[in-house]
Amino acid sequence: MRNHHLLTLVLVGTMLWSVENRAKAADPSAEERQPIHTPKPGSPERQAICDGARPYVVSKYGIAALPQPIVFKISHFSVQEPYCNFEAIPLFKDGSYISTEFMEDIALNFCMKETAGTWEVIIDLSRTDVPDTSELREIRGNFPQDFPLSLLSPNWRQWLQ
Repeated sequence: MRNHHLLTLVLVGTMLWSVENRAKAADPSAEERQPIHTPKPGSPERQAICDGARPYVVSKYGIAALPQPIVFKISHFSVQEPYCNFEAIPLFKDGSYISTEFMEDIALNFCMKETAGTWEVIIDLSRTDVPDTSELREIRGNFPQDFPLSLLSPNWRQWLQ
């Protein structure tokens, strides 16, 4: 009888450990996530993130058909999977500025999430001016609870505190 109780305890303990570790693998806590990093220019990770943002930029901010593809001149880029934040301006692939005849003149700022190997914009912080108090309140409410605000630039972290 005693061995039966011991076996039951071992099995229950193993099952609990397994469930706990599967949950951690599916949604690691902030302490277990990888450190924040900036993908190197030309890296596959940076390319994948930019590729995820391009169609969004063209569909949301494009005014007319573009004569060439766009690239991003990035001023801030932070990743902590599955999330990232980057601030940039769009340029034509040849490095020239995009005139307002083709695209709105706006500083881009995206919070993105990787799902099944694809990066998508989940929050668009792009704007031409500093957000007011009511807009900041609305923006705060749109962030996923597990989005690390430490990915944001210092100004945005301050505004969203």
